[in-house]
Amino acid sequence: MSRNVEIKARIASVEALLPTVKAVAGQGPKESFYLRSPTTAPEVLREALTLAYGQTGRVEKHRTLFLAGRTRIHLDRVTGLGHFLELEVVLEEDESPEVGVREANELLRRLGVDRSQLIEGGYFDLLRGDLSGGRRKA
Repeated sequence: MSRNVEIKARIASVEALLPTVKAVAGQGPKESFYLRSPTTAPEVLREALTLAYGQTGRVEKHRTLFLAGRTRIHLDRVTGLGHFLELEVVLEEDESPEVGVREANELLRRLGVDRSQLIEGGYFDLLRGDLSGGRRKA
């Protein structure tokens, strides 16, 4: 099973951080794999999935993805919440999470993101008000 270390931070704006992320990530081509399921009726598909599995909420976001080594850098604009940076350091099968945490913290430093900007939880939790900014301790 694939594992990663994830750190999320609230940022002032995607546009302000974009040049720094581009410099850190480099812009070389990367290979990726994905599954695509086209539909001509997305609302009908959403309704069918909701009927089958239920729905607790919905998050609307625009994500820009960069890669820096083995770390995925997401710059997200989330409707109703604002702008966020999310780092996902992909771990090797037998690698400890602490290694990924160190890499993520170093990348935060290089991007100029302060630890006071870190948050816990997901966007849906923030939208529901389950977390009040969710300051992360670490």
